Amino acid sequence: MAVMVSATHTLLLTVYIVVVSWKHIVWKEFGFIALNVLIGLPAGFLLFQNLDDTYLKMILSLFMIGVGINGLRRDVRGCGQVDLSRFITIHNLICNH
Repeated sequence: MAVMVSATHTLLLTVYIVVVSWKHIVWKEFGFIALNVLIGLPAGFLLFQNLDDTYLKMILSLFMIGVGINGLRRDVRGCGQVDLSRFITIHNLICNH
C-alpha cells in the first residue's frame, strides 16, 4: 500500500512540475528520461519480486560501474583528459571536516 501511495504522490508531483515549468523544459531530454523511467520502473519491480537480494545488488553495482565508466568516457572524449578533482574521495570527506 505504501508503494502505491508513494508512486501516486510522485506521479502527481511530476505532473505539477511539468505544468508549472512548461516553457522551461527541454523536451528532448524530458522524453528520454520519461522513456527510461517507463521502462525501468516495471523492470525494477519485476526484478525485485523475482530475484534474491544478492543478485539485485550485483545488478545495481554493475549498473553503477557502467554509469561511471560512461561518465569518464564522455569526459575523455569531450576535453581530452579526465578532471579527477571533480570526484569526491574518502580523503576529501575525512580531511576537509
